[in-house]
Amino acid sequence: MMGLIVCYILALQYAGQTHPWKNGQVIGLLIGFVAIVAVFISWEIFQKERAMIVPRLVCDTPVYSILGQLTDVIAVYEALRLGRLCIHVLLRRRVFHIALLSSDLLPEHPQH
Repeated sequence: MMGLIVCYILALQYAGQTHPWKNGQVIGLLIGFVAIVAVFISWEIFQKERAMIVPRLVCDTPVYSILGQLTDVIAVYEALRLGRLCIHVLLRRRVFHIALLSSDLLPEHPQH
């Protein structure tokens, strides 16, 4: 499980950042990820009740339950992303406002 996660994250990290997508290292990591996933799934099926992810729990789950769980995960992800965006915008506005106050771009307020 750790091997497939590391292959996937490294492939996405390298691709477009330090190496192009067509680089052999990126393609090799993606192929390694797919191969490890295939081996993992076949091993889990072979293990049956001793598997890390028991197949009967995955196979007996109704499709609407899986779709419901997927929509819940997507909703939580989007809520976290929206919250992060709001915090980012608020902080940017605050930093911009402080920069304007400290510069000569805003006129001085008359003292009464």
